[in-house]
Amino acid sequence: MRRTVGLAVTGLLLLSLVCLLGAAVAWMQYVHNARRGPIAQTVPTSAATPAEPAQDTLAIIAGALVPPRDSRLLAQRLRPSAGPIPPVVSAEPPGYRIGAGARFWISNSDTREMSQITATLRIISERAEIWVQEGVSVNQQNLQRAAKEFDEQIYPTVHRYFGSEWTPGIDGNPRIVILSARFSGADGYFSSMDEVSRQANPYSNEREIIYVNVDTAPPGSEHYAAVVAHEFQHMVHYHLDPNEDGWVNEGCSELAARLCGFGTTSAVGFFTNKPDTQLNTWVLSPDENALPHYGASYLWVSYFLQRLGPEAFRAAISEQANGIAGFERALEQLPGAPSFDELYADWVVANLLDDQSLEGGRFGHEAVDLYLQPQVTHGDLPVEETGSVGQFATDYIAISRQTGPVRIEVACDPEVPVVPTRPYEGRYMWWSNRGDMSNPSLTRAFDLSRVRRATLRYAVWYELEDGWDYAYVELSENGGKTWKLLTTPHTTTYNPNGNAFGPGYTGFSGHQPGSETRLTSRWVREEIDLSPYAGREVLIRFELATDDAVNLPGLAIDDISVPEIGFVDGAEQEAPGWQAEGFVRIDNRLPQRLLVQVIEQGDPVRVQRIELEGGQPGTLTVDGFGHGTQRAILAISGLTRYTTEPARYRYRILPAESD
Repeated sequence: MRRTVGLAVTGLLLLSLVCLLGAAVAWMQYVHNARRGPIAQTVPTSAATPAEPAQDTLAIIAGALVPPRDSRLLAQRLRPSAGPIPPVVSAEPPGYRIGAGARFWISNSDTREMSQITATLRIISERAEIWVQEGVSVNQQNLQRAAKEFDEQIYPTVHRYFGSEWTPGIDGNPRIVILSARFSGADGYFSSMDEVSRQANPYSNEREIIYVNVDTAPPGSEHYAAVVAHEFQHMVHYHLDPNEDGWVNEGCSELAARLCGFGTTSAVGFFTNKPDTQLNTWVLSPDENALPHYGASYLWVSYFLQRLGPEAFRAAISEQANGIAGFERALEQLPGAPSFDELYADWVVANLLDDQSLEGGRFGHEAVDLYLQPQVTHGDLPVEETGSVGQFATDYIAISRQTGPVRIEVACDPEVPVVPTRPYEGRYMWWSNRGDMSNPSLTRAFDLSRVRRATLRYAVWYELEDGWDYAYVELSENGGKTWKLLTTPHTTTYNPNGNAFGPGYTGFSGHQPGSETRLTSRWVREEIDLSPYAGREVLIRFELATDDAVNLPGLAIDDISVPEIGFVDGAEQEAPGWQAEGFVRIDNRLPQRLLVQVIEQGDPVRVQRIELEGGQPGTLTVDGFGHGTQRAILAISGLTRYTTEPARYRYRILPAESD
């Protein structure tokens, strides 16, 4: 999916200041306006270790290397008739002059339609070309103001904090093209498809280009400038780390708008109204509101910059490891820096307190005033509840009206699924992994030389971004030099955005593509006649190609067989012969980790925290009631990576002297 901002997420840039193992690992106390002292540790209690396969799955996924997507090479391999595709379409600047016209493809994301327009070149500045759609009236002075802001404010600031775009890029033009046009579904966007030749994607405009909706972000306005800054960061990030997780990229773009002087995104208010928003993912459904995700990701990258400084921030976003792993590697290079989990725990507290006078600023945010209220308040004790919370998301639960010590007991389920299904049969299945701009594959040779007929059978389950991300079943007769895309009853030629290379899977298994909401996928059986290839050796490949911005749980394959040659593989054992690049054989179980914090709001402010794993309960005691604490907040966050399935927990709150 191309990077968007605006209408699709309702007023994203209405710029305003809204706003690993063991249970009971350690607890930490922070005191208002006091320097941080040594960390006091409790003696860890024995943790119930999750079943070994769950730990194995965690290690397997963590160790898998998922290849990045290269659209040019994919097109050459899967569309051999296209011939060799050059990485650039021109080594020389196009030489357009003021008043020149050109044709452009534009995306209408709400209708899933591409349309072609004609635009006129109105401004050539040091850093930009500004084009305007024919028939649209735009004041020339406003265009000149927009060009000046880009040259003097946006371009150098984004370069300073984030890096450089690909220059002179695919078209040999050192200037950035900014197109003001009429389209629907967004205030603006950057599309990675423009960074490849039309031989790879028929809708490519073959330019480093930013699209701005002329009706919702008119040139010369602050909103226009903020949209341009947002999308320019996407362009830069694509060049530096094309398969970076979308949540990181979007947070950086919101931060870019602020650093360029256009205020803090109003999306932070949507996040504080919905703190159970998973930080390390993006929307999972076309009808899900993306604003809480924009707010969360912005607050995280802004907080990282605030705590660690520009050099560490630049190291994190240029790190080729993606998502959490990128921040983790950057932190590991800094002497005395907190771990990712420690920094995340502080961020959870900062989102609630937002007070930079506490602990040297670690419990507050710059350039924004947050208002986050707990979702639940308990005044009458004892109370016992169950709940669920996203991974790297938080439920805030208030405790009030107490006069003595309170004991809080919390536990979580020992495990959580990787994806929302079970293996088709048995205990294990092949899973594609997930990620933006990724290209995992699973390949195996089959010897059909002694049979006259052959049939490939398998079960498949998938949740893929509908119309943007595609999975394929492929066959090669020449050792992998060229590949044919195979058609099945469940593959489709639906290709509204030009991302597909032929018949493939997209959307939700068991349903037709084109849905406007997230559907419940189900396993489907496939059967492909391989008889035309009998009498020879062939390679069979399952392959996934995702684009940027959004990724869903991915593709699972199970119960693979070619009965005519006696081949049966249900993924229950490590079978030799498979070449897995990014694909992993898993039992779909991960160990659930839970972060539990208690923030005592009074004088002084105190924070306690423990981490739980394996279903082992943990206990914290609030001693401050009656001694300066007016209210205590229980903050519960999932800490399991590689899944978007929620953590399930239970808690009991009771007076400390009760049984």
